[in-house]
Amino acid sequence: MPKADRPSGAGAHRSGGGSPRETRDEAVARLEGDLEKLRALLREHMIQREAVEEELRASGEQYRLLAESMEDMVSLHADDGAILYISPSSSKLTGIAPHEYLNGDSFGFIHPEDRALAAVGLEAVLRGESPTLEMRALCGDGSHRWVEMRPRLVPAEGRAPRRILCVTRDIEQRHWAEEALRRSEDRYRALFLRAAHGIYRTTPDGTIIDVNPALVRMLGYDEAEELLGANVGTTAYRDPADQASVLARLAAGELRDWAEVRWRMKDGTPISVRLAMHAVRDDDGALEGYEVIAEDVTERRRRDELLRRSERMASLGTTLAGVAHELNNPLAAIGGFAQLMLRETTASDEDRAALQTIHHESNRAAKIVRDLLTFARREEGQQRERIDLNDVIGYLMATQRYAMETRGIERELKLAPNLPAVFAERTQIEQVALNLLVNARQALEVMIDAPAEIGSGPRQRTPRIGIRTWTEGRRVMLEISDNGPGIPAELQSRIWDPFFTTKAEGEGTGLGLAMVHGIVTGYDGTIEVDSEVGSGTRFIVSLPADTRVAPSIETEVRGNTTPPREQAARALDVLVVDDEPGIRRVLTRYFSSRGHAVVSARDGAEAVKLARQSTFDVVICDLRLPGMDGYEVVSRIRSLPAGVRTRCIIMSGGGPATVEALRNDTVMVSAVIEKPYDIEELRRAVEG
Repeated sequence: MPKADRPSGAGAHRSGGGSPRETRDEAVARLEGDLEKLRALLREHMIQREAVEEELRASGEQYRLLAESMEDMVSLHADDGAILYISPSSSKLTGIAPHEYLNGDSFGFIHPEDRALAAVGLEAVLRGESPTLEMRALCGDGSHRWVEMRPRLVPAEGRAPRRILCVTRDIEQRHWAEEALRRSEDRYRALFLRAAHGIYRTTPDGTIIDVNPALVRMLGYDEAEELLGANVGTTAYRDPADQASVLARLAAGELRDWAEVRWRMKDGTPISVRLAMHAVRDDDGALEGYEVIAEDVTERRRRDELLRRSERMASLGTTLAGVAHELNNPLAAIGGFAQLMLRETTASDEDRAALQTIHHESNRAAKIVRDLLTFARREEGQQRERIDLNDVIGYLMATQRYAMETRGIERELKLAPNLPAVFAERTQIEQVALNLLVNARQALEVMIDAPAEIGSGPRQRTPRIGIRTWTEGRRVMLEISDNGPGIPAELQSRIWDPFFTTKAEGEGTGLGLAMVHGIVTGYDGTIEVDSEVGSGTRFIVSLPADTRVAPSIETEVRGNTTPPREQAARALDVLVVDDEPGIRRVLTRYFSSRGHAVVSARDGAEAVKLARQSTFDVVICDLRLPGMDGYEVVSRIRSLPAGVRTRCIIMSGGGPATVEALRNDTVMVSAVIEKPYDIEELRRAVEG
């Protein structure tokens, strides 16, 4: 075969990529050059790889050093929870060495009660989330510690599996501090909710942001939500200016104790409240609001006022008792001389009219004195009995019916059946009820007689008196109310004061309610008034029920029930004993005019001396004498041989209670005459 037609190997090679004119040697040389370049590149790559690997080794050592030097425990986990690495700090944290953790299950080192939380956390990490978990890690000694775990997912590179890197921190102390704080807050909240006093918090402008149940009840609301967001100044204070005043005192440092303010309930009922306030400030000193404790002292103030009133009345009563006694003596002389002079037929009509006026006015003054003595609580020693309050009310309503019906006053009675009895003196209980009933009637009469206003006004109401009885525990309650004009608030504290009256001059002495108060408190009772101008007045009396067994009905003999036998008129030897010259003169003049021989003595010692020297048929002796009292004088005279048959009459200005007590002594005392006396009554006692 010719040479040109035979295939050439070299030509075939050149046709694979070399120059058509490239020879075999040139191709070999070129390939060797390319190979050398490849070797150079490979050497450079190896150098770079070694540098990277070195850098990675150095970085890994740094990370390992960092992990092993941290107080927090660092661990690496497979995505199924197996532990691949754990830092040496595990020994300090849990007391378990790192090698004891390796290839173990992460859940096995977690408190059983927290493993469900750990499983939820693992699922969150595998979803790419980064949760923070608080749970209890088991320790080598069987105990547990609270730890905070922050697991993070390490993404896979190439065929490398996913890993979970977790940093675990000891929070045992923090957990218990937080738990103690939580318990403290729970206790504070429980105290806040169960406190007997009202507690609330406000913003600086007074908006309520927190309130406890006690304050809700105190203000008469149903839910705390009704108060939240409301302004305490306009919601609770009767006068919002009071709130501003209290806050100003607090800001000025003047409020170091409780402040008493006037509040009102939801329905408008006024209450008295004591406040303890604290200003809450932030770290910079800016005012954040107020924390306030509120105590309802309405009932306490009412009791204090009752106690002060009782003490004031008791002190005043003692004074008035002495005044009344001293008034009785001159009144007895005035009345006695007036009666003597009226008996003289020679007096002109004008003089007799003047004497009758003197006698009338002395009797009027004597009634005031008796009222003073009643007010002064001189009722000790009177005979008490079991009294049905309903029966007393029924009797008084019958006596007042005509007066009420003629003025168009309606009556409303609600008397409780089977009402317990009260143990008292009937006339005094009648006096209490009658005074209150008459006051109510007179108040309505004022309303009835007032000019009617067009379209409105109290005159448009039908006048009505209500009387109600009921029991509260061991107390018998009486309420007498009217829908009259009412009592102004500024006068309500004065209505119990003696001689205070709003009636026109000459229409009242101002002793009625003072006597009522004295009688009620004397029986360990209470009396309260509730009145509002234009709406009426309500008096509530509380008396202790008589819990004793009712006595059987029997005849009771008190004193000498045998009436004195009338005797023929005869001259008597009479001894008059009184420290008041006026009374000695009037009695001496009167009984001398009756034909009796009258001797007078100014005190007990002189009377006893005269009784030793002479015999007297009758001794008229004042009870209250200087040195020795009248009862002792009578006792000494009766002890004398000549005094056995002497009739002894005692005169007393001490009031009905004292008179009743003396009348029970039928051995020493023949008769008791109350000053100022009626001259005819005294005559019958002496000559009887």
